[in-house]
Amino acid sequence: FDISKMGYLYRNDLKDLNVGFAFSNQNPHNAYNRKIILKYLFSKNYNNKVIQNTFDISFNNTFKNYYKLSLGFAKDFKHYIDRFYDAIHFESNPDIYTKGILYDKFFFELSNDQRLYNSYKIGFEYFIDNFNDNGKRLMFFDRYKINDRLEVEFSFDEKELFSKYHFLKMKRNTAGGGGGINRITNDEYDYLFVNSNNQEKTFSFQVSSQYTKNITIQFYYEFYKYLNDWDTTDIFVIEKDNLNSYPVKDNNISLDVEEDGIIYISNYSSVIANFVIKAKLFSNSNFHFVYSLNKGINGRSFDNPLDVLDFSNRDINEDNLAEIYYEKSFFIKYDILFNN
Repeated sequence: FDISKMGYLYRNDLKDLNVGFAFSNQNPHNAYNRKIILKYLFSKNYNNKVIQNTFDISFNNTFKNYYKLSLGFAKDFKHYIDRFYDAIHFESNPDIYTKGILYDKFFFELSNDQRLYNSYKIGFEYFIDNFNDNGKRLMFFDRYKINDRLEVEFSFDEKELFSKYHFLKMKRNTAGGGGGINRITNDEYDYLFVNSNNQEKTFSFQVSSQYTKNITIQFYYEFYKYLNDWDTTDIFVIEKDNLNSYPVKDNNISLDVEEDGIIYISNYSSVIANFVIKAKLFSNSNFHFVYSLNKGINGRSFDNPLDVLDFSNRDINEDNLAEIYYEKSFFIKYDILFNN
């Protein structure tokens, strides 16, 4: 669904045009349904700058055995990026913009009959930009019903992408506008960009059991990792007299990797676990027991979830900054429904 239709606006200075066509063939040979969908997404801000310009085509086929196959291609056309958000400074100038990277994306998804005791979905995406830098995403989901009372789910999602001209932060220009190039500032702020290798990975596992007619048990576990690897040798800024181009390299600006990294580098790892028991005691009452653990490490990207759980304040020092978010709780609830 579109979240803007739920009362939330993505932004308040947007002119949006979405056009789509769908061609559907019911009960073709060896299938229940075949569909081709064409979409064009076009948006401008109130300064009349194009900020979205994408064409998308997809093919969906549902076979007689309820297996589903989806193939698609999406292509970006010339557009601009006009909003830059900083974790510390919030006064981004709405008149500042830069040219957006253009991506071609190919995607594929296959799933079997989701009513089977063992159902799955497999997805793959491939990205390539107009600088020939590429990325990929792999998704897998499997649900296995051991019996009518016990079900296990497993999911895996990994994305790797090279991000060129990745907006990093706003930096106060203490030189008052001096430097090697004619860069743009807002209240003496530079807009800094870097090249970055990004990796995002999510693994989850869930067990659900209807233990008895009146008792259900659920366990959920998730491990999340995000790695944001800067190329700190090249720093890019927006040229004042050339907003319609990409940011350009500026050799007069350097980064403090340790200081900036804890704020701007999104190296992050987390572990989430929940255990829930729900018991129906009477026809109008339920008993709940919930145990929850949530631990996140900002500044570290671990490959092993046990390393996340073992990480503590003793592992943090001036040369290896990090932040720990840790929450462990349980609660008991008893609810009663009173009849009128």
